[in-house]
Amino acid sequence: PILRRFTTTTHHDLHHSHGGYNFGLYFTWWDQWMKTEHPKYVERFAASTESHQSVGSTFKEISR
Repeated sequence: PILRRFTTTTHHDLHHSHGGYNFGLYFTWWDQWMKTEHPKYVERFAASTESHQSVGSTFKEISR
């Protein structure tokens, strides 16, 4: 849960692709507090980590 408070590459990418969002430099809670977090940040971050998890599980299956 504490790691959810740090900015991610998804957070940073959304800032550059949609300039009016995600101004927090190190912590996402600034944007949550100031209501400047991109509305789809959580959804996009979940999709990003989901694809990495499936790649990791596929690698584990191959290496068995």
